[in-house]
Amino acid sequence: MNDNQSNQSTTEENRTLIRQVYEDFSRGDVAAVLSALSPKVEWTDAEGFPYAGTNVSPEAVKENVFMRIGTEWDRFEAWASDYVADGDRRIPLHLQGHRAKC
Repeated sequence: MNDNQSNQSTTEENRTLIRQVYEDFSRGDVAAVLSALSPKVEWTDAEGFPYAGTNVSPEAVKENVFMRIGTEWDRFEAWASDYVADGDRRIPLHLQGHRAKC
């Protein structure tokens, strides 16, 4: 296998991983999502989102993002519209929908 074939294989594996994580998230399987994250994960939510900022570690993502989503929203959905995968970097480009608890 040449370097190009190896890189394509890794990229497709990364895309598959991201798809699986979003499927797990949509089913509410937080344990599966967290187990897929690297211990060195850097999870960044965009400025303007209530959880804006970067969380470093699966535990930080769980506490500062997932636990808040579970307690602050009646309904929260996220789906990836596309995926960027290059080497060990995996970036989902996603959309989300939510309804706050009243």
